[in-house]
Amino acid sequence: MASPSHRIAQALQGLAGPGGKVERCMLLEALCSIEPSWTDADLLKILQAAGMPADEPISCDAFLSFLFEESAAERSLADAKTRFPQLGEIPELPRITDDMTVEFLTDVEGNWDYFVHFVSLSQVLHWSGPERGAWGPGELMLRDQGYFVFGGDAVDKGPGDIRVVKTLLSLKRRYWSRVFIVLGNRDLCKLRFFAELQDGEDGSAFEAKGGAYWIPDPKPSPDYETYVQMHGLERGHVSTVKWILDCNMGCQKTTFGARRHELALLGGEGSDEAVVWSYRDSVDPYGSDPWMLDLLRVGQLAVILGDSLFVHGGLYEEAIGAMPGEAPAVSRLKTVARGAMASGTD
Repeated sequence: MASPSHRIAQALQGLAGPGGKVERCMLLEALCSIEPSWTDADLLKILQAAGMPADEPISCDAFLSFLFEESAAERSLADAKTRFPQLGEIPELPRITDDMTVEFLTDVEGNWDYFVHFVSLSQVLHWSGPERGAWGPGELMLRDQGYFVFGGDAVDKGPGDIRVVKTLLSLKRRYWSRVFIVLGNRDLCKLRFFAELQDGEDGSAFEAKGGAYWIPDPKPSPDYETYVQMHGLERGHVSTVKWILDCNMGCQKTTFGARRHELALLGGEGSDEAVVWSYRDSVDPYGSDPWMLDLLRVGQLAVILGDSLFVHGGLYEEAIGAMPGEAPAVSRLKTVARGAMASGTD
C-alpha cells in the first residue's frame, strides 16, 4: 500500500499550476479524494501552522514537506532543545545524604510576592546580582548541596504567572540535576488554549465535542452560551478565555485582569486581546516563546529523591505499591499469604 505522502503527491499531480502551486479549494478536493473527512478548517489550521498564506496559491512541494519530511512536532521539539539542551534527561538522586538540603514549594498559583517571600526564608535559594525590578531582587540562584522541588500549580490566581514560570524555567535550565518540577492540574490544563483559541473556535466547541469527562452532571458552572448572556459579552476569544478561567479552571474572577496587569507591568500591551494571545502563545509549539509549554516539557508527573516520592495532590490508597497492568499490592499480598498458608510456610 502506498504511503500517505505518496498518495497525496499522486493526488496533486496535474493540479499544480505555474510554480508548482495549487488553489486551496483544489488542494482540499485532492485531500478529500483520499480521506473524505478532511474539512477546510483542517486545511486552514495546517496552513497556519506551516506559515503558508491561506488566500494565495499553495506550493505543493512546501505543503508535502511540512506534512511528511519533518513534522511540526519534531521542529518544535528541536527548538525546545536549544533552550533546554538536557531536555529528555531525567536526573536521578538515589540517595539523600546528610550534607544535602532538599526544599519543597508548591501551589504558588501566580502569587509573585509569596514566591519572593519564600526565597527570602529559603536555605537553598537566594537572589544574586543587581535588582531586576518587577522580575525580583536579582537572579535566582541555588546554593551548593541544595536541591529544590516545586510541587506544581505555578499559575492561575495571582498577577505573577509569567514571572513565576519563567523564573522556575531559568532555575531548571541552570541547575538541571538539582531542580525538579512536578506538574499540577493548573499547569497541564493550559494546553487547552492552543486548540480552543484557533481561528473560528470559541467556548461553544468545548461542549459540542463532549467537554471534559470529569465535569459532573448537573454541571456546577454555566455553559459558554449561558455565560456570555449572563455577563453581556460577545462571542469570541476574549469571552472564551474568561469563561474557561471562571468556569473550567477554578480561577478567581480577577485572573483575566491579573494577566492584563502583569503584561502591562512587564512592558507589554495591557488589552483584552493581548491577554488572549498571551494565553495562546504560552503553549504555542510553533511560537518563539512558549513559556508555559516549556514548563510542561521540563516537568514531571512524579519525582523520586532517595526514598521520597513527590506528586501533586497525593495518591489514591489503592495505587500505593501497585504497578500498571498488575494487581494492586494488597491483592498480591493476600495471594502470597494464601499460598504460604496452603504450603505451611511461616
